[in-house]
Amino acid sequence: MNIQDIWKAYRRQLIPVIFFGFLCALIFYPLIRNGFLFLLDWQVPHISGNPGFFPPNFIRWFFSLGNVLSLPLWLTEKLFFICLFFMMGVGMYLLAPRSAPAKLFAGMLYMLNPFIYSRFLFGQMTIVAAYALLPLFLWSLVRFLEKKTWQYGALSIVCLAFIIGTSIHFVPFVVLILIGLLLGTSAVRFGMPTRGDERWKTKKKGKVLLAVSILFFLVITALGSRYWYPRIEVTVDRIGWNDFVEFKTNADSTKGVLSAALYTASLHGFWGEREGWYTLATEVVPVWWLWEVILLGIVGIGIGAFVRRCFVSMRASHSGNDDADRIIPAAVLLCLGALSYVLALGLATPLSESMTRWLYDHIPLYAGFRDTQKWHALLVLSLAYFGGGGIAYVHETLLKRRDKINVWIRSVTLVLLCTVPLVLMPLMFGGFAGQIQVSQIPPGWFTVRDMIRHDPEQSARTLFLPWHQYLPTHFTQDRVVQNPAPWFFGPHILSGDNVEKGSIYTKSTRPESKLVERYIVQDRPSSGRLSWALNRLGVTYVILALEHDHSAYWWLFSHADLKLLYRDENIALFTHRKPLEYH
Repeated sequence: MNIQDIWKAYRRQLIPVIFFGFLCALIFYPLIRNGFLFLLDWQVPHISGNPGFFPPNFIRWFFSLGNVLSLPLWLTEKLFFICLFFMMGVGMYLLAPRSAPAKLFAGMLYMLNPFIYSRFLFGQMTIVAAYALLPLFLWSLVRFLEKKTWQYGALSIVCLAFIIGTSIHFVPFVVLILIGLLLGTSAVRFGMPTRGDERWKTKKKGKVLLAVSILFFLVITALGSRYWYPRIEVTVDRIGWNDFVEFKTNADSTKGVLSAALYTASLHGFWGEREGWYTLATEVVPVWWLWEVILLGIVGIGIGAFVRRCFVSMRASHSGNDDADRIIPAAVLLCLGALSYVLALGLATPLSESMTRWLYDHIPLYAGFRDTQKWHALLVLSLAYFGGGGIAYVHETLLKRRDKINVWIRSVTLVLLCTVPLVLMPLMFGGFAGQIQVSQIPPGWFTVRDMIRHDPEQSARTLFLPWHQYLPTHFTQDRVVQNPAPWFFGPHILSGDNVEKGSIYTKSTRPESKLVERYIVQDRPSSGRLSWALNRLGVTYVILALEHDHSAYWWLFSHADLKLLYRDENIALFTHRKPLEYH
């Protein structure tokens, strides 16, 4: 069998693989080299021994597989990122309706958009990973309900387990999808006239979906009581309304409610935009608003075509040609898209603010959605699906008028419309336009780590300064990242857990943090007082990274309670007891 025969036999399967694989290569090719990506909320997980398979966190499972295959950690990290974006495109390609151009458009829009752009740059990989699995879960579930084959059922269960095990924030999204499908199936079963055989099939489908939903809630309850609920309750108790204000949607309502609403509909508004840490597509794309109007117009065409199809289906059902069953997933996505859009607005408009306040006051654990733009995940799913529907409608219309419209005009029109996601998100290519780079840990950090490891008291605690949970470092090109000390030096490191976000200095309830901030960070302790504080903390070593505001800790070099063991241009190591000789 030659290449032409293979292409003819597997063309449908190869098109999305080649296309989205090529897009992934364009995005990540500058980053495929030795070194790691340090982002605001991302540090590469070290997997050794028992990785903790339950709950089934997709990130830990992937890196565990890399560890089993003895892949370099830096390579596993890059493959992980490529895998996520590849799943986004292919999963949405499978879920989207009808023609190949429509499916490719939907996959591009789901893969290239402001929501995933900002979340990746800020390193929120649990959200990115669950988001990547969402269309594949919905597609496999719908196919299972249609064909009832065990392969689709098994795939939907695996995707469901990975989604809820990777990001707890996606549990409400999955719940809403299951409830929507269940209600839609019930509406078809009881509310629409159907033939006897079709009614029997719908009834059976409803039972299957009800069983899946009940199983899901039982699994969530069992896993939640063991792994999630205690930790979530502690976290949520620390979140107040002030957190919603600090993390509110970045939409300027002073320009009018309509302006804020349109800006959020374009999938912008992430709170990180206010920090100015990355470039927005609105700043570099010429006449950005025009391309965005074209995109929303394509989505609008898809929604209009769907509504028309609903009316046709309702009329056809009276003549015994019922296809209302097939429009249930689309109807669910339309409703969830509208709901998620309003919730994503958050505090950006008076109506959405009052709705958010009510949910915060009355719905348990809703405080976990202080960053209301997380709801954009469902909105992107809806926009990509109906955007694909809009392209499909345009494609079909052009084909019907092939006698009146030149083939070149048809082709150019379709290509231009399909490339709108590419035009709107050029900053995602070339390693996110060079905004993130591969980083190398300085050699001095390795030297300090080896010195500490040579201490026979392997459990000796080490204090890391400067005291920040997030700080810029020179080896990450001065980008603000999560403090890499716990990741690099090990579990016995004591480092800052103060978020320092606007009016929120810290949410920590750790007693050690309070002691460090009171006796070491806020004031220079006198001789004897520092040693007393370090003994209270059980600290043997003190590390000072010469980064950010390290000059505030310059007194460590002359303090009588400390002895300098090592220093270079990047880091210094002290002890407050007689150290063992380092060989």
